Amino acid sequence: MIQVGRTSLGKLVDWSRTLRLGRVETLELEFASLTTFNRANKASQVYGSHHALLPLPQYIFPGLARRWQELAPPELEGMVQSELVERYVENDGMVISDYALQPHQVCFAHHPQRGFVGRCKYDVRWPDEKVAGEAALTVRQQILLLARLAFYCGIGYKTAMGMGQVRFV
Repeated sequence: MIQVGRTSLGKLVDWSRTLRLGRVETLELEFASLTTFNRANKASQVYGSHHALLPLPQYIFPGLARRWQELAPPELEGMVQSELVERYVENDGMVISDYALQPHQVCFAHHPQRGFVGRCKYDVRWPDEKVAGEAALTVRQQILLLARLAFYCGIGYKTAMGMGQVRFV
């Protein structure tokens, strides 16, 4: 089933501002097409790169925060603070609470590409870090905004080829 949508980054920010979050918010992502993450250890190339086959928060949300910075107009760029999102994810502010993932593979002309499809639930946990400015979003509002953004830009490896299609459930 093909799902399409249209919005603006401003509308995503407005939606995020209206959120009144409890101690734990659960968000669910559906990985509708083959998804994987090309991982390379930048500090050491001893083992080379590999493809991560699980949607860990640290693989998803820092990348979406960088994508926001690339796409957002200057007046909205500061709504997502990449360092804050990365620190929140690194400190286990988000954890996987449930999943129904299946390994999946597609065959390109010269090689098979392994990944996964399915659904994954994440608990986005309290407390929020303090954010400067009255227009600013809390880190959890930023995470939920990025989860909605994922539908429009995809996540992971080879999104331009149709991989990494994600729906916010």
